[in-house]
Amino acid sequence: LDRSHLDVLSIEKEHVQLAEQCQIFELTLGPNKALNECRRDVGLLKQVWDYASMVIQLFDSWKDTLWSNIDVDAMDSKCREIVKDTRRMDKDIKGLDVYIGLDQMVKDMITSLRAVGELRSSAIRDRHWSQLTAT
Repeated sequence: LDRSHLDVLSIEKEHVQLAEQCQIFELTLGPNKALNECRRDVGLLKQVWDYASMVIQLFDSWKDTLWSNIDVDAMDSKCREIVKDTRRMDKDIKGLDVYIGLDQMVKDMITSLRAVGELRSSAIRDRHWSQLTAT
């Protein structure tokens, strides 16, 4: 993405130079729609990939949490906050594989947290654990 951003900047500089040269001959160079779309797309991609990286790092940090230290409610509320944030992203992002994967990863985490919450319940007895480990 960084290289693409630099490529777009380079093309923008060329466009500005062409516009200046067109003025010499009293011509006008219209806006470059494709260039504007590229700039927008690179920005949107950077936004979604940065957010996906942040979510992956967060979930990876949760994997190191000891069973006794797991706060299911806090983790669940953070996941729901992430869902709200992703829903607010630009509609053009929502068709991208990275967005779909991010959305699925968060949904999977919410499902896992529900299971962890049930397993941490005080209603679970040793015999239940024995049955779980036997299956």
